Amino acid sequence: MKAKIYYQLLFLFLSTGAFTQTVLTRGPYMNMATQSGIIIRWRTDVATDSKVSYGTTAGSLTPQIILYN
Repeated sequence: MKAKIYYQLLFLFLSTGAFTQTVLTRGPYMNMATQSGIIIRWRTDVATDSKVSYGTTAGSLTPQIILYN
């Protein structure tokens, strides 16, 4: 299941990158997994705000979490 979520996140990051000038230079990758959560990290070529949606399928993603730089 972790791999499935990872690939969905990767698709979301790559598909949104086509509409902006920001380039994803590393990740996304999962870090610091616990029973109740996980940290997802990534790096871009410039500082930018980010949005993360998560879920078990692309059709049932949660509202976006907005991360401000």
